[in-house]
Parts: sequence; C-alpha cells; structure tokens
Amino acid sequence: MHYPLVSLMTPVKDRAVMMQDTVNSMLHQTYFNTEIILVESDSTDNTWKACENYAYLWDRISAYQIEEEGQYPAYQKCVEVAKGEIGAFVWSDDTISPEYLEKMVPLLTEDVGFVYCPARVGDEVLYKLHNYKMTIPSSNYLSMIFNKGNIPVSPGCAIFRIKDMAIWDMDAPEDIREYPECGLDLALFILIARKYPFVAYHPEPMAQFTAHEGSITIANYEECKRKYNIVREWLK
Repeated sequence: MHYPLVSLMTPVKDRAVMMQDTVNSMLHQTYFNTEIILVESDSTDNTWKACENYAYLWDRISAYQIEEEGQYPAYQKCVEVAKGEIGAFVWSDDTISPEYLEKMVPLLTEDVGFVYCPARVGDEVLYKLHNYKMTIPSSNYLSMIFNKGNIPVSPGCAIFRIKDMAIWDMDAPEDIREYPECGLDLALFILIARKYPFVAYHPEPMAQFTAHEGSITIANYEECKRKYNIVREWLK
C-alpha cells in the first residue's frame, strides 16, 4: 500500500504557548509518513525560539522564519518548502485527532480534489453533512458554497495535494489581497473543486478549532463574512 508523504503546515505568530497543543497533535498522528513545517513571522514573543526548539528535538519538524507579516506570506512559504505529495494546514491555535490523516488520506483518490471532515469548536460541531463517508460531485459541492451551505471555509479541516495549493498568484480582487487570511482560503476550495469531478467527506469531527479573542475569525468576524461574499461573487 502506498503511504504518500504528508506535509503538515503551521503558520504561526505570537503563540509560543498555544502552539504546543497544535504541534503535539501533529506529532502523534497514527499515520507515520509525515513532515511538520512551522513558519514563524513577525512575532513579539518567544514563538521563533519555540519553533527552533521543536526542530532541534524532532527530525521531521522544520522551522522557517520570514520577515513579512501575516499568514499570507507564511502560507506561501509553507507550500513552497513542502516536500509532501499531500498537504494539510493545522492552524497554530487548533489541533487534529490522532487518526486524522490515517482516515482522511485513503479517501484522496485520483478523481477527488480534496477531503474534508467536520470540525469541533467546544461542544459545537461544524460542517456535519451525514454520518457516513461519501464522495460528493464537485458540482454539488460548489452549489453548496455559492448558496452558503454547511461547508468549510477554513482549510484547517481538509487535506489537499500540494501541487494544487499554490494558487496565490492569481489576480484576486484588491479588497481580498489587503486581508487575505479571510477569503483566499475559500477560494482554495472553489478552485480545486473545479479541477476534479469529486470531493470527499469523512463524517467524524477530527479537527478541533479554538474560539478565542485572538483568532482571526473571532477578532474579524464581520470582515471575514464580507470577504467570503466577495470571493463568492468573484468566482461564481
């Protein structure tokens, strides 16, 4: 059986303590063929030192520091240095269950663009469709996106092919590029779904998102909703 290398990627800023759970969840995957990429940008705390320590202690962790501020350049760096065939983002305030990759990777077949699962935020479960694994025609999935259905906008609960993730040189609306952390993530799902006949869904909520005042979606909730609507209009 083929076990492709999976690149688990975490852009991080000012989360030296919070990222510990994130890194531990990546290290303790039951799927064995992984690399972990940490990209730190413009932190004011000990985040870079923490990244260096992780890379020193674990051979499969690589740490990079960039001068540009924001998740967008860090995202680009993650994809640029990734060696895996498959990629997954695990945001620095989130975690994934130990069997996340073991259960998701086999569903990424040749005709499937990406695989996603529900995400848990506290006691709430987001993006739950059914109680069974399924492939969804991409046309149906895209219809759910443009009709604001119950589908993810964050790549933190999905896996993709690395070759499909380098989409950020596209001519996005200026309003999106000014704050790309909200908007271009939804564009990633749309553009990849258009390349493949199917996307796949696993019913277990194996991604855990953390709601706190410093999170992008909590701190910029209304702005994120506006940006997602701009992306839907741009790519419809």
